[in-house]
Amino acid sequence: MKHTLTFSALIVLLMVAFASCKKTYYCHCDVKTVVNVKDTVKSDYQVHSIKATEDDAKAECKPYETEEDYLGRYAVDYHNCEIKDTEHNEITEEEK
Repeated sequence: MKHTLTFSALIVLLMVAFASCKKTYYCHCDVKTVVNVKDTVKSDYQVHSIKATEDDAKAECKPYETEEDYLGRYAVDYHNCEIKDTEHNEITEEEK
């Protein structure tokens, strides 16, 4: 009985340790450069990997905006980012 409790406690401890482990997550970003508030002048797609816990990766990979000079005109880059399971952009059943 004592060995069963020790073994069970060890299993629970390992499960907690693995749940908080860092692993690689992929942050996928659709980037649109917009001038005059409405004219999209270019689109891009970026993927970068984040080695962190799931919560830290989600906190780091979120939508944001940056400003830039596009051919002498003020422009805004809209980064629509989200975490996906793979490095490649695969279409899921929900997106179809």
